[in-house]
Amino acid sequence: MNKKHGNVTVYDVAKVAGVSVSTVSKILNSSSYKFTDKTKKQVLDIAKELGYEKQHNTVSGERKVAGNKIAVISPDIINPYYASLVTGLESALQAGGMDMVFYNSRNNRMLEVKIANQLLESDCIGVIIVSICDSYDHIKRLIDTGTKVVAFEQQIDLECNKVGFNYSKGGFMATEFLIQKGYKNIGFISSPMTRPSRKQVYEGYKKALARYNITPNEKYIKIAENEIQSSVEMFDYQNGINLVQEMISQGDLPNAIFCINDITAIGVIKKLQDSGYHVPEDVGVIGFDNISFSYMIAPSLTTIEQSTYELGAMAAEILIGSINDPNRGNIAIVLEPKLIIRESV
Repeated sequence: MNKKHGNVTVYDVAKVAGVSVSTVSKILNSSSYKFTDKTKKQVLDIAKELGYEKQHNTVSGERKVAGNKIAVISPDIINPYYASLVTGLESALQAGGMDMVFYNSRNNRMLEVKIANQLLESDCIGVIIVSICDSYDHIKRLIDTGTKVVAFEQQIDLECNKVGFNYSKGGFMATEFLIQKGYKNIGFISSPMTRPSRKQVYEGYKKALARYNITPNEKYIKIAENEIQSSVEMFDYQNGINLVQEMISQGDLPNAIFCINDITAIGVIKKLQDSGYHVPEDVGVIGFDNISFSYMIAPSLTTIEQSTYELGAMAAEILIGSINDPNRGNIAIVLEPKLIIRESV
């Protein structure tokens, strides 16, 4: 193994060691989590050989950066997906000597822009943002003032650090798995197509159908028109219930449904069961995210793993490194999906 120089992240160590980013992060930060001596030694040896240096709030190990506040903007906090993401962020930021200041944009574009504009006058030295906006002028303004930024999820055309996920591949993988299990009439239920990540999942779904010469049936594709309601955190769950009810009312259900996320899938399963259908005997259901609840329901949910904790930890480390070394180029990392097979398919 050749030793690397500079920009070595926990992602690099995890890739060589063959373990998750969260495992590497916890071992390198002396977490109380229990790991085997073999795993600990493997991670520590590889980190040393690669030249990994733990990120702290210092520049070149000599002078302390002015301030240690990092702003995190997320569209939600109740949803387990975002809760896991933020937990990974907070853990890695604390380990790096940073304080997290959290802002919930509540799935509201105007509020997101307002928060970003307020941060122009704040003492935060870095921003990590999960944007739900179609344009990114508010993020560009932060970058133009010299604020270090990490953008989550979205493929934005800006000069900043980016941590993302291969959503299209995940959508393809989920749909292909259903096809290979013998399902041909595969429905799709989603929140509004207002985010690039959702559009990419949907494109993956359509590409898989095309690959296997299956024509999408529009009556099996249900996409919500808007996301405005009184209880934002319950939107995806209720959306799953509402849209699968539309399918039931048609009197012609698909034999499998791919849901845009796990919360939606949980709503779909509940409504199907309440309506007398059995999952997966009557209708197979697959989700996307692998949130903690996905294995607690009955039947447990087959889904796509997004490694949200790892995404958060990685984003925090990249931001700290960018703050410590202002001359370092921006880093863009894309994590790959993993199929989690359980009982709902």
